[in-house]
Amino acid sequence: MGKTSSEKVATTTNPGEEDHVVSSVTSEETTSHTSLPKHIYIDHESEKASMPEAKKLTASKKTRKLMLKSLKKKGEPDVVLPNKSVEKAKLSEVTKKKLESEARMRFNLGVVNFKAGDLESAEANLTKSLESRLSLHDVPDHIDVALVHDKLGDIALEREDYDKVKLHYDSAIPVLRSSRDPKMKTLAGVICMKKGNVLMKKKERDDALECFRSSTRLMYNSEENEGDVSQTFIKMGYLCLGKGDSENALKFFSEAMTYSSSAEEHSIWYIIALINLRKGEYDSALTDFERVLMMKRAILGEKHPDVATVLRHIGFIHFSRDNFDDALKFYEEALLIMTENEFDLVESFTVCSYIEDIYTKQGQLAQVLRWYKVLLSMTKKGLGQNHNEVAKILHKLGNIYVSMGSDELAIKSFMKEGKIRSKNGGDPVRAVMILFRVATIYRSKGAFDDALTFYEEAIDKLLSVNDDDVNGSTVVVPEHYDLDICEKPKQCEEWLLMQDHQRPGDNKYISVFRREVGDALNDMGNIYVGRKLYQAAIACYESSLRIKSKVRSEIDEQLKTTFNLGRALFQMDLFEKSRKCLEIVLRFQKEKGSLEKSVEEMTRSQKKQYRRNQVEVASTLDMLGKVCFKEKNYVNAMEYYLDAYGIRKQVLGEDHPIVGKSLHGMALVFYNRCQYKDAQRLCKNALEVYDRAQLESCHILVKEAGMTMENIDVKLSKNSNTL
Repeated sequence: MGKTSSEKVATTTNPGEEDHVVSSVTSEETTSHTSLPKHIYIDHESEKASMPEAKKLTASKKTRKLMLKSLKKKGEPDVVLPNKSVEKAKLSEVTKKKLESEARMRFNLGVVNFKAGDLESAEANLTKSLESRLSLHDVPDHIDVALVHDKLGDIALEREDYDKVKLHYDSAIPVLRSSRDPKMKTLAGVICMKKGNVLMKKKERDDALECFRSSTRLMYNSEENEGDVSQTFIKMGYLCLGKGDSENALKFFSEAMTYSSSAEEHSIWYIIALINLRKGEYDSALTDFERVLMMKRAILGEKHPDVATVLRHIGFIHFSRDNFDDALKFYEEALLIMTENEFDLVESFTVCSYIEDIYTKQGQLAQVLRWYKVLLSMTKKGLGQNHNEVAKILHKLGNIYVSMGSDELAIKSFMKEGKIRSKNGGDPVRAVMILFRVATIYRSKGAFDDALTFYEEAIDKLLSVNDDDVNGSTVVVPEHYDLDICEKPKQCEEWLLMQDHQRPGDNKYISVFRREVGDALNDMGNIYVGRKLYQAAIACYESSLRIKSKVRSEIDEQLKTTFNLGRALFQMDLFEKSRKCLEIVLRFQKEKGSLEKSVEEMTRSQKKQYRRNQVEVASTLDMLGKVCFKEKNYVNAMEYYLDAYGIRKQVLGEDHPIVGKSLHGMALVFYNRCQYKDAQRLCKNALEVYDRAQLESCHILVKEAGMTMENIDVKLSKNSNTL
């Protein structure tokens, strides 16, 4: 006689587990597990522990009676317990349903934990759900298993554990992609997109691009995910831009436009416009920016900061085409919006710089000054009176005042800048550069005493910099910086040399400062020459040249310093050293001034530069003539003077005072060679040039030539008397 279903279970139950099994069977007969609501959670851990595998179970008489009693209460007929082979299959079905409920409950709990930010609990529940799913299905490529992998991947993504992210997403994607359910395919596309984002962060651009391609193919027909598709195409565009592939980038951004909302459309057009601008396709870029401008004004309003950004780009296109009036219109409108909003000061400063370039070309420095004052007012209002950005604008104002010839206002701006930077604990090197700038202004005014005061203060400040003062770097400082003026230039060299070793990553900054120090030492040398402190001047010139040799300074600047050094050595009667310096200068000047085309073929600016170069060559020749004259090498002296005279006469004209100076030099050579008549003729010609140049009798050139003429007359008179 066959056994009933209740008897099947009863024959396989261990002693002590009767109550649990009866409740399970009763539940099985009255209500199917599959019909249980998903939100009902059961403590399956305790149930699982009390429910051994079917093949190890044995039924007790007590259990059999209880189960039969339960069935009879429901009006069921008597049943016969099954044999063990049928029992195993039946219990396996029950276990599956238990595992299904366990997996579903753990999955739902994990999702809730994840949304609440409890990543540890979320991971624990999802991991148990995954174990139940794997036990239930015996294979890893099941939809339910893939869904758990997706959530575990999201948890790993929150923790930035990118290796685990890839592991889970790679487990989920193939399963969901192979599903016949369109929703599962779409979900696979979403996971591909998330994986692509991870690969972008890891800078694995090619793999990221491939993931995004797969993502768009899987989500192609999903209306619910159009926003994700649009963003994915945008990211693909950015990846192509990173690889320098502008053409494919434009294709992807255009494709993104198909899936984007109207609110996003202006942002994508903006990116396309920037790409065309970068490619130099100004016509397309201008059309795109004008479209973006119209959209942003309609959506964001006339005074929105994004509108100002677009106006700036349009202004740049007109500026690049030399349409300065149109460029100014857009730049000024952009800057006006920026000043009315809390805007990025860097971008505001950039726009102001473009406005400065245009107005400077037009000679309208007052307009430049007006806009920088507006920017200064905006910065003070937003950041306070003593912010470093205020100091930055004050520095710019100082340079504008210098260009306008308002030296006092320039000095005032620079000194204010210095106080702000000092108060904020700024880089002392910056403070030194400000002092250099003030000294340069005084030098250009001819106030050499004031200039030298600021130069020397700057050098003392440089040499007194303490450890770690310079952007946190350690510097070696001389124990005593109150040195003789001839020693300070050498100390500057040593300080800069130490910076090269201590700040290898900041070479650009040190290079700029090195050039500033080199220029300052050259200027100091010129002032010392004027004071006849030739030894100090030579020390400054030599250090300046060694400092500038470490940077890519212009050859003209080095040649000027070398010329000045040769002149100072001449004053110290170091004629051989002086001549070597001047010969070096002359060689470079001649190489630089070699003509590639005739003067007639030159442009106006080229002719002007050529004339300037020729005048410098003549000055070097004249100085070499003086050196050879002092060395009593009259033949070479005459050659140098004659060459200088020829260049000056051709470039400056016969009536220029410098031409008269060359005539006077040649007269001195003839005088020292006792050729007094030739000397008298040339000296007389020199005085006639001075007279035509309308030099007064008290002028130094007139006095020198007059004295030479008197000496010649004396010699001629003596010779006449002797005869």
